Amino acid sequence: MAGKYTLEMVEDRVQEIPLVDAGAIDVLALLNSPHSNYARIVEKLSPDIAARFLKMANRAHNGRVVRSIEAAVVLLGYQNMRQILVTSLLLEHFAKRLGTMNFSFDIFKKQARFCGTMSRILAEMLNHKYPEDLYTVSILSNIGKLIIAVYFSEDQREIAALQIDQGIAASAAERLVLGVSHAEVSALALKRFNLPEDICDAVRYHSMVERQVPPGCNYQLEIIARKSAMIVHQFVLPDEDQIKPLTGQLSGVVGDGKYLYRSMIEDGYQPERDQTAYSTLVEQSSQLLIDRLKELWP
Repeated sequence: MAGKYTLEMVEDRVQEIPLVDAGAIDVLALLNSPHSNYARIVEKLSPDIAARFLKMANRAHNGRVVRSIEAAVVLLGYQNMRQILVTSLLLEHFAKRLGTMNFSFDIFKKQARFCGTMSRILAEMLNHKYPEDLYTVSILSNIGKLIIAVYFSEDQREIAALQIDQGIAASAAERLVLGVSHAEVSALALKRFNLPEDICDAVRYHSMVERQVPPGCNYQLEIIARKSAMIVHQFVLPDEDQIKPLTGQLSGVVGDGKYLYRSMIEDGYQPERDQTAYSTLVEQSSQLLIDRLKELWP
């Protein structure tokens, strides 16, 4: 059974999808431009996006009230503004269009948040420099599933039936029906937002366990994102109000991970320059996290 579409056909379809309003696309383009500045960003903000930025800035500022849009964008910074636009607006777009389809948006959100939390903890354990990028990858790795459910709805029903009939994984069923996996669809959607190539690649390959990241690519981002996704599949998904307490209970394992990192450096390894050493470090750190989770969570 061959898939119905080529990657190019799916990409053309994704390009036609009204993922978010034009205003958000304009702001994202500006955030990704080397010629932008905070003043130009403020000028571009629509009222609803400005209100969202104010809300998030106040939440991040722990007590001090942020009253101006100018102060909000400076406080949030480019990475956080990009994350807010890509994640919250994109997810809301699909939430409005799912309706009564045979797809659990609640489970999708739980999985995304849990994966984002695991990636942040691993990032801290491993002294990763860009945890915001990791969080974006973790939250949006499965956005392709939403795109398939909403814009390839007949195919999605066929995929679901095939999973049940043959007892195969979602990605395998997607390839049989569509010719591509949801991970590839996710990467196409993020590419449309002009997100950095390493983020798109980490999303595209987040479930490819044996992948050797090519030289010159951001193997740290890919390896941590992939391991975070694998950890999430081993546990019951927590509700939103359970995430924060669970994160607090996992704080001790961060120190253990940092100790592993320092020990590897002291032994003469250079994980930031050696993909094999980094993979070993991530594997060991992940096992610490998994063992602690097993003590705390079903």
